[in-house]
This record gives sequence, structure tokens and C-alpha cells, in this order.
Amino acid sequence: MNQSDTLSQESAGLKTLLSIDTLRDSTVTIFRALIRPELLAHANDHKKIQQTIVRGVFVILSLLTLLLVVTGILNFNQIQAANENLVGAIRGQVPLYQNPGPLGRLLFPLSFIVVFFFLGAIRNGAMILFGDARSFLTATALSAFALIPFVISGGLQGVVNNLFPLVPSPEVSNVPLIRIYTGLFLTFAAVAWEGFLCIRTFRIVFTLNRGRATLIWLSPLIAGVLSFVLVGMVLQLFFL
Repeated sequence: MNQSDTLSQESAGLKTLLSIDTLRDSTVTIFRALIRPELLAHANDHKKIQQTIVRGVFVILSLLTLLLVVTGILNFNQIQAANENLVGAIRGQVPLYQNPGPLGRLLFPLSFIVVFFFLGAIRNGAMILFGDARSFLTATALSAFALIPFVISGGLQGVVNNLFPLVPSPEVSNVPLIRIYTGLFLTFAAVAWEGFLCIRTFRIVFTLNRGRATLIWLSPLIAGVLSFVLVGMVLQLFFL
């Protein structure tokens, strides 16, 4: 097989991976798997799982980013006015979105992509530490899938903040408190949902027991706490 044939096969594979039908089917599978994770992870085919999650997450991130950009452009003046009133809350207005430019919305998908790989690396490292079967790409894909509730929640809250950037201050009305409580509720709900999805999919794909899968899910939090403690000890050792 010559080089041109190889390039043709790779091009055909890429077109298949990103075709409308495969994107649609993967997105439908992802949304169904949010309720029944075994629909995604029932087959121990890591490559298929990775491809399905990549396509589904790509569609979800793209649609939410498009909504953020469009609503940001349509409501640009009000968002900019909210930013200008950052110090002027006494006039009854408080800003809810700090970056009025549409390009700033591109940070939404980029930040989540970075988090996907960060969580995948830590969880894969935890499985290496525990001596379990591991795959960095699969751990990253499953971490990305488990974070979809955060992605949807964060994206929709951003759209709402774009559409309604100016709200009464707490002294005038309780509307901001409703926004805050709603945001907190959605955040806690996303955490619980993410834990359910992460534990369930890691148990199925890597055949882990519930306790081990729970530790894998919590490993980024554990690593963060240990890092914080370690940095504190180093600072005390050298500067106190």
C-alpha cells in the first residue's frame, strides 16, 4: 500500500468520523446514556466508546458555544453596559457577564477541553497507582462524558446571563438571589450527576468495584487537597 492510498483511507476515516449521520447518532447515544450509562459503556470497545463521546461532546460544545456567541452579539450593548456598571451597583444594576466580546465565549469550550484532559490524566494515574487496567484516552473520554451535565448547565446559564445581563441589585429585589440559588442548585445537581456517570461508566468499562470506582471519581479532588497541603508545608518550611 503506497502513501497516497494510506492518506485516502485516513481522509475517508475522518469523513466518516465527522459525518452528519455519525454525529447525530453519537449525540443521541450520549443523551440517552446520561440516564442509562450502560448504553454507552456496555461494549468493552474502547475505540468505539472514545469516538462516540468525542463526536457527542463536539456537537454539544459547538451548539452551546454558538448560542453563547449569537446571544452575546445580539445583546452586546446591554452586556457592555452591565460591565460599565461594575462599580455602580447603587444605581440598581449589577453585571453578570464580564466579557462582552463574542470571542470571549470561545473560552467556554477551550476551558472544558483542558479540564477533560486534566481529569483524564489524574484518573488514569489513579488506576495505574491501584494496579487496574487503564487507558488515558478512555479515561479522558469517560471524564468528558461525565462532565456533560456541567457543560450543559454552564452553557445554559451563560446564555441566560447574555439575554438578561442587567438585573436589580439585592437592595431593590430578590431576583439576583433567585439567580444565585438556581446556579447553586444546578451546580450541586451537576456534581451528583457527574459522580453517578463517572462511577457507573468506570465500573463497566474497567470492571471496577463500586469502592474503587468511587476513589477514581474522587481522585482529582484528593490530588488537589494533597497538593494544597504539600504546597502549604513547603511554604512553611522555606518561608516561616
